[in-house]
Amino acid sequence: MKKPTRVITGFATLLALAAIALLSTCAEPPASPELVSLIFRAADNPALPVDVEGVIDEGTDLVTVRLPDTVPVAAYADLKAQAIFSEGNSAAPSLPSDFSMNPTPITVANALGEQRTYLVDLSPEVKDYGPDALIFTEYYAGTGYALKNDFNRWIEITNIASETVDLSAFHLRKAARQDGLRVPELDQSIRLSGNLPAGASLLIYADRTNSSTFSQVRSLVAPDLTRSDALLNGILDFDGDDGYQLLRDGVVLDVIGPNGGTGGESYWGREKRMLRKNGRLPSPVWDEKAWVAYVITNTASDDDNAGNLTPAFGTTDTTLTYFALENFTPRVYGTINQTDKTVVLSVEEGTDLSAVRPYFSTQGAGVTYQSKLIYSGETTVNLNSPQVFTIWASDPSFSQNYTVSVSYYHVMQYVPTNYTFSGGVKAAYDAAIAAGGTSTPYTTPAEGVVTAKNVYMTSTYKNCFFIQDRDKGILVLSATAIAPPVGSRVRVVPTSVVTYYSMPEIQGFTSVSQVDTTVYDIYYKTGAYNSLDSLGDVYMWDGIIAEGMDNYYVGTFEGALQYHGTSAFKTTLAEGKRGTFYGPITFSYDVYRMEINDPFQIKLR
Repeated sequence: MKKPTRVITGFATLLALAAIALLSTCAEPPASPELVSLIFRAADNPALPVDVEGVIDEGTDLVTVRLPDTVPVAAYADLKAQAIFSEGNSAAPSLPSDFSMNPTPITVANALGEQRTYLVDLSPEVKDYGPDALIFTEYYAGTGYALKNDFNRWIEITNIASETVDLSAFHLRKAARQDGLRVPELDQSIRLSGNLPAGASLLIYADRTNSSTFSQVRSLVAPDLTRSDALLNGILDFDGDDGYQLLRDGVVLDVIGPNGGTGGESYWGREKRMLRKNGRLPSPVWDEKAWVAYVITNTASDDDNAGNLTPAFGTTDTTLTYFALENFTPRVYGTINQTDKTVVLSVEEGTDLSAVRPYFSTQGAGVTYQSKLIYSGETTVNLNSPQVFTIWASDPSFSQNYTVSVSYYHVMQYVPTNYTFSGGVKAAYDAAIAAGGTSTPYTTPAEGVVTAKNVYMTSTYKNCFFIQDRDKGILVLSATAIAPPVGSRVRVVPTSVVTYYSMPEIQGFTSVSQVDTTVYDIYYKTGAYNSLDSLGDVYMWDGIIAEGMDNYYVGTFEGALQYHGTSAFKTTLAEGKRGTFYGPITFSYDVYRMEINDPFQIKLR
């Protein structure tokens, strides 16, 4: 039987034959597909009084063509264009003969089959709207950095003119920074597109935005517009330090952020929702007082104002909206109580706050400290003791004092200092030893510090925990996880005790409650641990724990260390890294084990 013949027709035939011819010669390969110019000549188009050349944006492959407004839209279907392509390239299959579809695609191809499509945006010429037509009105830098996780970003641009604006007359430019320092070689500039009615807003959002949480960002109603930056070179990949500019014919009309850079520590917009104060005009100079900042909540409420102008604040408004120590790692955000007019900063104990530069924002006109006008992120203040900041309204006869104070918190550590209290843990331990392998009722409450939790012992008891007081430590069996964190002091009301494979245990309990809000350090012992007297106590072990996790003799104390591990640490420990390991000792079958169930119990070196 004769085999069927494959037929190649049209432009595909030309490409195939050209590719074969190219491969059979030593000719230079064609250049990458590129449209060099697109022009509509008056000589070819009776409707045109002059030649009109398109503006090609290489970043977005958008060709903007603006015709004299005397050309009727009906004539667009008969316009003829002339194009110049890079060497060895041509239109595929040919230049369009009808430009009434907006945008009109032009595909450029070469003999190797490479293609590139340009979109021709053809409409009447743009009129001069003046410098005050468009303005930045909202900036949001939420969670997710370096393109990881949710990347919640958007910028809002509003038309404050009295007529519809052709956005193609404007460019959005990113003034890039890394680690707070300007890197001009990473700057981006894109031409906007579309028509924006008077009073409407254009919302450009990062394509990586979590649309399930921030759904309103993607669902604005007309006449407002939304644009994903997926079509704009991902221009919203900012981390809170990049600046943005709105330009027309190369002239900067409005800015967001200190575009020139103010130092390596300057993440002026990270994790903030910022709204342009109502009534402000565009400005090529950054003025933070024209904006009001809020701490983000990472909920849908954050985008409630998207697509809307910022509400006008009254002339008597003295509301403090934001107060933070942004130069700290991690950042310290103040909790503002609008009823009591207080701000509380939670800072790690031992932190020197004698010369800090707070960042703040207000719906009012400005802030003074010790009777002097101060500026966010610039003025140095002493917060080692409570300080008073005064918020002034736009009407200077109104002001409001806010008292800023610090609440210090303790970061739990492992220390060789024993506890000072006896909470009855040893009595429960001794009762369990006396009970042996028979479960025995025991109801005397025991108090101790939680030294480990979420420990898997059996398929029934998957969330066990240890408590320890001045005298002893003991394992508490639990099927469900307890709420109090490691380092908290808890009161356990047991129901029974037992010794299982030599391990004393509180076998059941009716309640477990946190006694106070103090974060207690974990007291650990060193020395010989491989004895029944060590069971339940926390020990420190130095050395290497690798995959297999048994029979290691290197460490602070003697004997073979067994590690009761979890899969979360398998990769790290399999690398055989040397470190210090802290955990309570248990006895299971014929081996001792150290309970390590949280990352902070491992200090790698």
